[in-house]
Amino acid sequence: MLQVYSRPEKNTASRVIAVASGKGGVGKTMSTVGLGRELAKLGHKVLIIDLDTGLRNADLIMGVENRVVFTLWDVVKGRCALHKALVYDKKYKRLLLLATAQHCTADEFDVDEIAEVCRQARYGFDYILLDCPAGIESGFQQGLYSADEVVVVTTPEMSAIRDADKVVGFAQSLSKPVSVLVNMVRADMVSAGDMLSLENVQSLLCVPLLGYLPYSAELCEGKDLLYGEGRMKYPEAVKKGYTEAALRLAGADMPLKDIPEAPFTEKLKYKLRRKLPILSIVR
Repeated sequence: MLQVYSRPEKNTASRVIAVASGKGGVGKTMSTVGLGRELAKLGHKVLIIDLDTGLRNADLIMGVENRVVFTLWDVVKGRCALHKALVYDKKYKRLLLLATAQHCTADEFDVDEIAEVCRQARYGFDYILLDCPAGIESGFQQGLYSADEVVVVTTPEMSAIRDADKVVGFAQSLSKPVSVLVNMVRADMVSAGDMLSLENVQSLLCVPLLGYLPYSAELCEGKDLLYGEGRMKYPEAVKKGYTEAALRLAGADMPLKDIPEAPFTEKLKYKLRRKLPILSIVR
């Protein structure tokens, strides 16, 4: 039976959640924004702090890249107050972003500087989501130090799971509650035994599951960002996955259903693609 996320007991009004991954390219930043958007829709005031210094993408996914004037660097170095560096989302006014700088590296910040920004943010927000860089280097450690809990984003592949396990272990060594959000789940591959099931992922990582997100060809091909002017909305099945994960973060007692059985046509297409690679264009 799947062990589902249960909100940790916490006395303070706000929560700092580090969103991390062991491996790059698993959808960590997309998931940070997706969770933030859904929490804002629930009525919570949410701040996303991009800690992926030098490689920022949260502003692009939110469609606010042209609104960024000041960054985390400016706040940390005292060049502007926190509230002046915040950028409002175009659609959800309860969702804001503190973008990071592109001209420096995470090593140019220290743990106490990031902790001070998070301390200030607690006074104005219900949730502070830290979009940490992939891996367990300095950027992740800076976010982990300030976090009340950690959400690890992974895909159901052994290479991603192995790296995610390192992140889980590091967070647990500091007594941080950890949960896992599984991304890019393909029902046809799970049915064929070519992709790990949710039970497999949990047995390998030994932490509760916050939720899972179905595979989307549009998202993986870069055609489908979450939202923004002139951009497609993400698929309903992915949206539902983020909604349910956000509800669990907010304390809802919501069971996690197993991956639905793939339709016969999808199973057949997958078998054809596997046996005849030339048919890989079939969807």
